[in-house]
Amino acid sequence: MGGILLQPDDLTELQNLIEKLDSVYSVKLTADPDGNLCEIHVLSDKSKSPKQISRDIQSAVAARTGQDIEHRIISIAQVDSDTIPKQERLKISGLETTNTEGSFSATVILAGKADEYRGQASEVNAMVARRKVLAIASINAIHDYLKSCPFSLSDIQKFHIAGSDEINVAIHYYCNGSARLLTGTALIVDDEYSAVIKATLDAVNRVIPVTLS
Repeated sequence: MGGILLQPDDLTELQNLIEKLDSVYSVKLTADPDGNLCEIHVLSDKSKSPKQISRDIQSAVAARTGQDIEHRIISIAQVDSDTIPKQERLKISGLETTNTEGSFSATVILAGKADEYRGQASEVNAMVARRKVLAIASINAIHDYLKSCPFSLSDIQKFHIAGSDEINVAIHYYCNGSARLLTGTALIVDDEYSAVIKATLDAVNRVIPVTLS
């Protein structure tokens, strides 16, 4: 077959992984009825050769799954970079929190090229709930930027891996009548609150140009 056997969640995870590679703009993965990965369609700019992009994809998939894929299942279409919507990545500008005995609220402030955007959320005061509040406030700030609401939080978890703690978020992205699951991660370096916001941005920043176009 040339592909690898995947579960539905694995397909989404690999798509998100490949979309983060240099030069890659968007990815479509296809599996056969048995769950075997059989096609990888890629849209990229021309900063790298198709052969190099194909090798990058093979290396990324092998590193993530421990399995090799054949280059023949990868098809790459390249376009001039000026035909692709410019990618404005939102960054953390500020965070305001209110922590009382009964509730926790947060206002996340994100910065674009020309302005700042705010999102607010509140919930009962517990650590698990605080992560949820911060992720939702981050999504609401993104919605303030987009002037639309295509994202919703699906899940947020804290994991310990290789001696470090990290935050993983799963976000549903609704576009053109269908839903797609996006995932983002961030290591907890300075504080957990910042990691939640960074993980949320990691999940959605790649698709923001598509949402705007």
